[in-house]
This record gives sequence, structure tokens and C-alpha cells, in this order.
Amino acid sequence: MWQKDPIPYIIVTRQLHFLASTGIARANGYGYIAGQRLASINTIDECASNPCMHDGSCVDLVNSYNCTCVSGFTGHSCQIDIDECSSSPCHHNGQCVDLVDDYICRCQTGFSGDNCQVDTNECGINPCLHGGSCRDMINSYVCDCENGYTGDRCQTDVDECSSNPCSNNGTCVDMISGWDCVCSHGCTGNHCETDIDECESNPCQNNGTCVDLPDGYHLCVRMMHQVANVN
Repeated sequence: MWQKDPIPYIIVTRQLHFLASTGIARANGYGYIAGQRLASINTIDECASNPCMHDGSCVDLVNSYNCTCVSGFTGHSCQIDIDECSSSPCHHNGQCVDLVDDYICRCQTGFSGDNCQVDTNECGINPCLHGGSCRDMINSYVCDCENGYTGDRCQTDVDECSSNPCSNNGTCVDMISGWDCVCSHGCTGNHCETDIDECESNPCQNNGTCVDLPDGYHLCVRMMHQVANVN
């Protein structure tokens, strides 16, 4: 409780440095000035010079100021652009580009997403042909081909005739995952490996003897008997 004082005074919330010639007072503390009546009191506004950068909001204080910075900036005067890349947000060796209150990741080939966190599924375009199954790899894929096909995408039909599987001058016809032998006359079997016995059908008449020959031929031999007359 303030007691009555015969000396007139002015109670202020800041200690004032009064400039008599101008009537301007500067505030920098607390107290009062007794025995005076001031015609005008003007405090200096430290925010008048717009000290807060990058659209920061200024709050005038006693002989000072305080800046409330917008998102993405810091410092006494909001002069520092916060480096959002400092936390290394980009995965899988992605390159971080700092922006104002943001960042972008430039991803390595094979990755995507805001932080390059997604491994791109290279199998999504179904690169494997002829029923091959696709295995997704990092920035690549592997095709497991069905029998009879080869190549990075199973695009090549394996030539099963390249090993010359047909014997006895048989002609090889390449098939999907196999081959077929067209045998020459007189041969049979998957590889034309069997000589057909043309004598099996008993082609020789009049007691002729059949002799099987290669290439589908036979020979009939008739045994000649000489009958001697005995006188």
C-alpha cells in the first residue's frame, strides 16, 4: 500500500531517461520519477527497424525485441534457414536438397518415394517372356526361364538341335523345350538310332532268304541246289 507523500510524483513501470530538450524518455528498467510532471513520454520501439527477417513477427521489449520466426527459420532475428537435410532424411543414398521449411530427395535409380524409401518393383512391367518368373532386385530383376528358353528376358528359344541328337542322317526339328527327329528311310526311334528290320515282314518268296540291309533295303537270296543224275 502506497502512503501519501506530500511530494508529487509519477509512478511508471519503467525507469525513464528523460531528455529535457525533446520531451522523449527512454525506458530501460523499473521505478518512478518524483517531483516532476512530464509533458510527454515516448518509448523507443525496437521493432520499428523491422529486425526480424524472413517474415518473422517482432515483439517490442524493454530495450530489446523478440522475434517469432516462421516455420523453417531460427535465430535471434530469424536470420538462419533451418537445414532440413541435416537429419539425412533421404534413404538409399538419395540426395537431399534443402528448401525453405522443406526438402526434396533426388533418389537413386531403382528407388522412389518422398524419402527414397520405396524399392521400385522392376517386375511390375512383366519383363519376362514365355512364362518366365520375375525376381525383383535392387535396380534390376532376374528372370527364371521355363525349360526351352534363355536370355535376360527368356526371349530366346533354346536350339535343342544344336547338339545333333538325330543319328543315321536323321533331320532334327527344333521344338519348344525339345526336338523331333525325322528319320531317314529304314531307321526309327527318338534319335533314329534303330535300324528297321525289313526282313521281319518275310518279304522273300519261294523260300528265299532275306538279308536286311541299311537304309531300308533288303536282299532276297535263293539257294540254288544242283541235282546230279546218277546213271
